[in-house]
Amino acid sequence: MLRLSLLVAGLWSLAGTARADEHAHAHHHAHDAHADHTGHALLGGMHDHTPGYAVSVGVLAASYTSPIYEGDYQGAQVGARATWGRFGVGASLAAYRITKNGKAVDGIGDVTLHAHAVAVTRGAVMAGVMVMATLPTADDTAGLGMGHVMLMPEAWIMWTPGRLALSAAAGYARMFGGHAAHAEHGVALWPLVDPMNAVELPFEGTAMVALAPQLGIGAKLVGGVPLGDGDTRLAAGGRLAWIAGSVTTSAELLGGVAGDPFGLRGVIETSLRF
Repeated sequence: MLRLSLLVAGLWSLAGTARADEHAHAHHHAHDAHADHTGHALLGGMHDHTPGYAVSVGVLAASYTSPIYEGDYQGAQVGARATWGRFGVGASLAAYRITKNGKAVDGIGDVTLHAHAVAVTRGAVMAGVMVMATLPTADDTAGLGMGHVMLMPEAWIMWTPGRLALSAAAGYARMFGGHAAHAEHGVALWPLVDPMNAVELPFEGTAMVALAPQLGIGAKLVGGVPLGDGDTRLAAGGRLAWIAGSVTTSAELLGGVAGDPFGLRGVIETSLRF
């Protein structure tokens, strides 16, 4: 399980005192549970599999250049997650203001749904599966949505030795509704606010290290390899997470490396667990 050295000083003090074995065991289990919550929250987003409920709000901004359009966009997003035992579900939605070749458009994005299941919990390793889907609630001609359903099953794994927290995920993404619905936008990667290929193998990796009991910093890599026509996309950057009680705030800044998914994209998100 996650042991990010959050209570090292407390455990050291405990080891040096004469307390009953029952009390020591109870304290140790409480430490593990708290470390699990903190480590998962440091990874953040859909890879936080800590049992319970959470709601989140965030803001984002990015610049982009595609073969047809260039400009920038800003947005606000809300989300909710619920996790029971080994299973969980979640949903999120964002609203954007996007500028395309000098023209500004406002609107909501596609609704994102996900469900996950933890299949393995062994020592510092946790692994499982997740299914994500986007629903075409956005104006796809404005670059705010796909214009069709996307289904994205994936497998994920987390390894959390000591103060380090690592996660990786890889899957398969496919559109539904006819290939022309994606190709009609004139570019392989769409929408402008969250570009993907019509059919691809998406992947993601995050590495976080605890600098302080409730502060983590790390790196993130996201991308996708097309199956058939399309462009390989890749973005990389840094991530910062801060935990204060039941509130987790994260910030990340990614830069496009390949496929022009965006120039720079920054996201700040705060979630409340209850």
